Amino acid sequence: MHVSSICINHIWRQKQQVVVAIVLVVFVYGILNYDSIATSTQKKRYVVVVRNVLGSFSAWGRRQSLRSSTKPFWSKEYCLNESQLRFCTLSKPTAVDPLLSISPQYPGGIRSCDVVDDFCLKIVYTVEDALECVQYGPVKSKTMCLAVFTQITTSQRFFDQIANKSGEQVSIPVAAVSFPNGMFRRSFDLLLPVDHVAIDGEIVTSVDQSISLLPARRHILLSFSAGRFRGGDQSEVALFEQLTQLSQEQTAGEQKEPNRISVNFFQNSSGWGVCWPNGNMNLSLFEYSGWYPCSNLPKLLINSTFSLVVETEVDANPLGWQTQLIECLKYGAIPVLIGAGPLPGDEAISQSQWDKAVIRAEGSSAQKLLNMLSSLPDEEIFEMRRQGQIIYHRYFIDQKARMSTLLLAVTRRFTYLPPMAPVVSANVVYFGKPSVGSPDLSEAAEIPVSRPYRRTYDDRVYPFWSYPSTPWDSFPPSDIIANQGNSSGWIYDRQLGYDFRKEQFTVIVLVYNRLQLAYETIKSLDRMKHLKSVIVVYNNPKGSLENVSWPRLHVPVYVVQSKRNSLNNRFLPYDLIKTDAIFSLDDDSRPSQRAILETFRLWRSNRERMVGFAARVHEPASDGWRYDTDASHHYSMILTGIAIFHRYYLYAYTYEMPAVIRDLVDKGMNCEDIAMNLLIAHLTRKPPLLTNEKPSFACNGCQSSLSVRGGHYKRRSQCLNSLKEVYGYMPLLYTTTKGLTL
Repeated sequence: MHVSSICINHIWRQKQQVVVAIVLVVFVYGILNYDSIATSTQKKRYVVVVRNVLGSFSAWGRRQSLRSSTKPFWSKEYCLNESQLRFCTLSKPTAVDPLLSISPQYPGGIRSCDVVDDFCLKIVYTVEDALECVQYGPVKSKTMCLAVFTQITTSQRFFDQIANKSGEQVSIPVAAVSFPNGMFRRSFDLLLPVDHVAIDGEIVTSVDQSISLLPARRHILLSFSAGRFRGGDQSEVALFEQLTQLSQEQTAGEQKEPNRISVNFFQNSSGWGVCWPNGNMNLSLFEYSGWYPCSNLPKLLINSTFSLVVETEVDANPLGWQTQLIECLKYGAIPVLIGAGPLPGDEAISQSQWDKAVIRAEGSSAQKLLNMLSSLPDEEIFEMRRQGQIIYHRYFIDQKARMSTLLLAVTRRFTYLPPMAPVVSANVVYFGKPSVGSPDLSEAAEIPVSRPYRRTYDDRVYPFWSYPSTPWDSFPPSDIIANQGNSSGWIYDRQLGYDFRKEQFTVIVLVYNRLQLAYETIKSLDRMKHLKSVIVVYNNPKGSLENVSWPRLHVPVYVVQSKRNSLNNRFLPYDLIKTDAIFSLDDDSRPSQRAILETFRLWRSNRERMVGFAARVHEPASDGWRYDTDASHHYSMILTGIAIFHRYYLYAYTYEMPAVIRDLVDKGMNCEDIAMNLLIAHLTRKPPLLTNEKPSFACNGCQSSLSVRGGHYKRRSQCLNSLKEVYGYMPLLYTTTKGLTL
């Protein structure tokens, strides 16, 4: 017996010809010991044991064969001639294509592979197409295949059919919500984020609004409610039992909230009816080990500060693990990971971002775990919940987000840049050519004012696009500025402060019908240093500009007529914008050129913040928050009618900020400046910066101004409270700081 054990261990390590070797070992052992088997009953048992051993190892051998090839068709060589990831899909008339609602980042990817054959990646979503990819590989087409299975039964059927084909290997990557036990190949396959798992027929729809992030501590400190259909590692059961014992002791001692524990686990059929009372269990899950959420988990999570996320065993089906995790993120319970299962969205979501949203507690005793969770300060709990909501809403909230996450993971695996962030094509109705002799260009040789698109893994950046720059780009050392070999350039940089090389700004002026005021505002910018161009957003779609004259400046002047009257138009990322710095002006704003220059210099050292002239503040009120113009003691907002901010926030406002906020702005024809302030505060967790320069307006109290209309400040207070509900908290931060340049 000892000899056969050594042989089996050796064969296991080698992982070669497993089934044949096991057959030989078992039968040799049987022949040598068959005569010592005393009774016919024992002989029958021997036959059953042999049959079971052969069956188990044969299945294991087939799976090892399936897992053995993970490189041939997952190589960058098929995409070397492409600048960006391009993909196509196979369409079947009788199939439902899950990519019909494809992510907006890849608008050209929906084209059929039958039309063209020059795509880098072919996405297949049926078992038949995936099997064809496995069979032919790049022989039939140089396009690689990625099998995407959004249904549990589809991925199971695919692996079953492969296992039944002698000699076949899964040589293509598979993206699925579920993998048979032992079949998920890390760093090769991709775990498709799951929407929900209908275990007992009850489907919980996705949460499309933010969960309230406050109070930091909810009624229940730690919760868990799940069941499993097959046994697995018992280490977590010991933890559950310890927590259950502590929970019972708390109940007996009348433990008060928020230190309550609620742990319910069901690992046999007698508890399934309690876990899933509808009784209509998903039979496809019965053969998988793993903990699956009970029906009461959503109600439990919404009242829990933390919740356990438990992995059953290594190489188990990751479906239960990721379902627990995403449910926690959805309802704002901070996940406490017990195990090291694969995280959904791996390669799309950085490890550092996950670390901000989850707690890893492998090997912790129950009491030690509770002590650690109880000791976390409220501000840390809040920030982890906030990061979890960012992950959920950015990567998992709906089908488009989940497909964008999958394609981002594939893009990063190929080391490609995501698609360039889309710009809005400006409807230019007037172009004013610059006059001769720009003061900028006479001082220094022209240097590009906008850097090329670049790769960024900053967690604050919306990851599905590439951007010319972001507010968080690194600063170059002074050596680069000093050694640029241009004395006039050195003087130029000294005028602004030399954290960056030569830089200019774009002025965007919003106007509706006060054209004469806009004319004077634009004229005041003539000969303004460091100005790149002026964009006039004419927000009257029915207005005529035939007889309107515009001032001629030393830089180009573009008049863009909007197709509809929306205050969101002032924050569109127009294709005319070529600078990082955006100076936003109302038609009646009249800051001096010196004030503009000083504000520009101040912004260059505070690129992630909004810098401006006019401050406002939000104050507590009985019904939430109140908008106040008295910012003499502290402030939290800057009016965007006379402010400077980074171009990245135009993309964030248009594409990342929840659409419900832009709808709110359109409905009330108000609040776009408040929305931008909250967005920047949400992304940076920093307040704006007020310049020491005094604001100047040409039309204080004009009857056509929005601010003089009845109920204006009441509507802005209502706007503050509505935006707070969208974000789940109030992002604005107070400050008393004013910026001053030398």
